[in-house]
Formats: sequence, C-alpha cells, structure tokens
Amino acid sequence: MDYNFMTEMEGFLDREHSELLEQMSEIAAGKGKVAELYGEILSIFSYHLDKEEETVIPLLAYLKSRSTARSEVGFHDLESASRKFIGDAEEMISEHREMAQIIEKVASAKESGSSQKAAEIGRSLLHHVELEEEILYPAAEAACELLALEKNSTAGRQVR
Repeated sequence: MDYNFMTEMEGFLDREHSELLEQMSEIAAGKGKVAELYGEILSIFSYHLDKEEETVIPLLAYLKSRSTARSEVGFHDLESASRKFIGDAEEMISEHREMAQIIEKVASAKESGSSQKAAEIGRSLLHHVELEEEILYPAAEAACELLALEKNSTAGRQVR
C-alpha cells in the first residue's frame, strides 16, 4: 500500500467531509420535501462521521505510521479504535444504505430550484460512500488484522 496515498487520502477525506456537510446543511436549511430529506441525511452523516473519526481515521494513521516507524496513535487507543470499528462496521455500512435510500427519495421529489443541486450532492455522497466501502473500510480492516497480529506476536514473546 502506498502510504503517501494514505496521507493524501486523509486530506481528501477532511475536505470532502467538510464540503458535503456544508452543501447538505445549505439544502437542509431550506423548505420543502428535499430540505426535509437532506435534514435526515445530514443527521445520519454527522453521526456516521463521528464514528469514522473514532475508528477509521486512527486505523489509517496507524497504517501510515507503520511505514515511517513513528506512531501517531497510542497502542491502547488503536486497540479501542479497532474494537469499535469491528463492532460498528456493519452499522456504518447500514448507514450508507439508509442515506442511499433517502437520496433515491430526493431524486423522486420533483421540487424546483434545489433539485439539481440536491441531485449533484447526492451523487457526490454516493461516490464518497463507494470510496469508503471499497478503499477505506478494507484498509481499516487490514489495520485491525495487523494490530491483532502484532499484539499476538508481542504476547508470544512475553510468554517465552
């Protein structure tokens, strides 16, 4: 895995999360069905981001630190992030599905004005979800596995 890519990915995620939050907040602040639906999406997305900050981001930082021999996150924090990610991964995927279903409702709500922008934001959010599920979550899973191997290896050395 290219760890420069991991550094770039973290910056990209921060920017994309901020942009999506801002854009969705703008639409949710409006009136009508599309605004109401985006309010629902925003609620799920905000909660979802909190979980990613507690799990995925520290695990990605761990992978990055392995290439530079510097740990940016303490082992105990990593174990906690790993346990939480393993416990929350299915729910996080479910949140993606829930947001996608609401985006489908947005697409069928034919309100004038905000519908084009809402559709564009919906496409951006679906692309973001795809990126997480195809790249970030597998990387976080790999970090969990590597962390478990390291813990077992360290425990094995202490027993001898």
